[in-house]
Amino acid sequence: MIASMKKYIYLILSLMVVFPSMAEADLNPLLMDQMKHETRKVVGVLSSNMIMLDSNERVRLIGLKEMDTPKPKNIERDKHGFIVEDLTDPRLKLEEHASRFMRDLLIGERVTLKFDAQRRASDGYLEAYVYLEDGRMANDIILREGYADLQLRPPNMKHAKQLRDAYREASQEQRGIQGRW
Repeated sequence: MIASMKKYIYLILSLMVVFPSMAEADLNPLLMDQMKHETRKVVGVLSSNMIMLDSNERVRLIGLKEMDTPKPKNIERDKHGFIVEDLTDPRLKLEEHASRFMRDLLIGERVTLKFDAQRRASDGYLEAYVYLEDGRMANDIILREGYADLQLRPPNMKHAKQLRDAYREASQEQRGIQGRW
């Protein structure tokens, strides 16, 4: 019995050396099921596709592309030293609306993160579908309201059809970005 346990442990350790990306959850189906979702509180919105959790973890919402907004090269200031904003660029206004929408939707909410085939991106950030307590998917809501462009990246394609449909609806209804602010 002890000899067979040692062989089993040796096999697991060997697999982890050969396949370093395999975590403990990949070897144990019971742990793997627990790793497929996590409930946390949202404490911040960092960009049009990324949130901050109460655990200080950053989560990229699967299917959402970060908005490309121009960064000012020269900051203009008034006589009191306050920054004068250029409100003539409609993309800045849209980014502001998108950020406000995401903050209103997510900050302070307890959300459930559901993971797809790949839990972390190559840059180390978590990638997840973010569900509100009422069961709605925030990724879908943000796309459907037109506050993000669609960006699907394999292997996380579980809800690709739903996200495409949400994006298509925003485009047909000309909401947000699709409305050409």
